[in-house]
Amino acid sequence: MNHLPSRYQHWIRRSDRVYQLTRMGRSNEERDLVIATGCKSSIQKLVAALAEQRGPERYRVSCFEHPVLPGLEMEC
Repeated sequence: MNHLPSRYQHWIRRSDRVYQLTRMGRSNEERDLVIATGCKSSIQKLVAALAEQRGPERYRVSCFEHPVLPGLEMEC
């Protein structure tokens, strides 16, 4: 797993899952934006902080089994 950044290698050692927080596009023309990728507790804290702001934004949390994180697929 040397091709993964060190922060991803840390998550692999701690868990077999990675969570991704995405801000949904405001319109059909605007693309979704990945805000953060991290462990469950980090993403939960970020979602809680965003919820307190009560903005018009919509977010999606996705869970991925390691190492099948979008853009970091491993070749066998």
